[in-house]
Amino acid sequence: MNNDKKDSSQLSPAILKLSEENLQALIRIPSISDARGGNEGEVQRYMKGRFEHAGARVRELDVPADFYTHPMTHGPGRNFHDRPSIVAEMGPEDAPALLVLAHSDTVALFEPEAWAVDPFSGVKKDNAIWGLGAGDDKSGLAMMVAIASALAECGERLQRRVIFASTIDEESGVSNGMLILQLHGIRAEAALYLDGCDLDVCVGNLGGSVFFLHPSAAVSADELKSDHQALATACEQESERRSPLFAAPPFDRNAMRNASRLVFLRTHEAAGFLLFAFYTLPGEDREDTERELREFLGSVLGDRLSHYTVSLREPWFEPAAIPMDHWLPLALVEAVRDVTGEAPLITTVSKIDGFVLTNHAGIPCVSFGPCPYQDGSGRGAYHEPDERQPLPAFHAALQSVWKVVRDWANAAHPL
Repeated sequence: MNNDKKDSSQLSPAILKLSEENLQALIRIPSISDARGGNEGEVQRYMKGRFEHAGARVRELDVPADFYTHPMTHGPGRNFHDRPSIVAEMGPEDAPALLVLAHSDTVALFEPEAWAVDPFSGVKKDNAIWGLGAGDDKSGLAMMVAIASALAECGERLQRRVIFASTIDEESGVSNGMLILQLHGIRAEAALYLDGCDLDVCVGNLGGSVFFLHPSAAVSADELKSDHQALATACEQESERRSPLFAAPPFDRNAMRNASRLVFLRTHEAAGFLLFAFYTLPGEDREDTERELREFLGSVLGDRLSHYTVSLREPWFEPAAIPMDHWLPLALVEAVRDVTGEAPLITTVSKIDGFVLTNHAGIPCVSFGPCPYQDGSGRGAYHEPDERQPLPAFHAALQSVWKVVRDWANAAHPL
């Protein structure tokens, strides 16, 4: 640790530059996860090296034996070879801890021909860094590395612990990455999950899952499109009917309030299929919800539903929320206001695996990040062609997170 104290109220230009370089480097390392498994190994080795360079105490966590039979495990038969979780700690070993985490995997590259740049180039243009996972969630990984480096350089003896975690299997694994942390006994006073959008401070999430409708050979491409359109119209009507259920905070300004039932036509498989996504609120019973949704599908498609194999992704995401006046969201609001001059929205996100921490590990979890949710064009945001992370938002998020983590580590925030 450097004994020469430096002004740590804001991250230096050197650290901001380092964060951009790390984001570019991370994008250039493919780390896709899917139903079969994932290839996060190389990007996790990169994270381990960066944390070690910052002087953190680093551990690799493999998948524990009890993971495979746990009721929250999604797809226990998927491949977990060379997919470690990385945990790095700074500060006194016996002090209270703040968990700061991000996930290392990305979605598959669905439409490579639709990209204007190489999805793995990490190119910087138009004041943004482009590439698969740029916003979701390699910006979160890059922020963690930058903050660990800043903690090492600021010359202050930390009063509390900061635990950084780079998890796996978020995009296709529902609760798997978080469950691995829980089963390894990771504990903290609160968790700051750097997987968010538009600088919103998200104190919880909706629940739900998806139905997959795989057609038989008897369903033509035109019939598949017609069924998709019929379901899309019915989903709009059902979402409008459900909208008043979202009246109470922190779910009143949730982005899915008017789209809690959605259907997508997926054509990256030979026959194509329909994906029916749904979002649930606290208090909505799973058994009743599943029955109502199956009845909904039958009422829209009628006898045509028999031409589809209907399956449900397990386990469901669970709704979760922590109090809006918990110290962590309030600290984030104050930090974002200090950095940008505007107070961010305190709300909830759609579905996110942070529910494992809040509901099961006893760690109140807040998600936060700079990724653009959408730009109106169907491009540029997460899970879309030309995914990119605008640098002004990235820097604002990084400076805001730094203020919260620095104050925590120096015991400026209450337990």
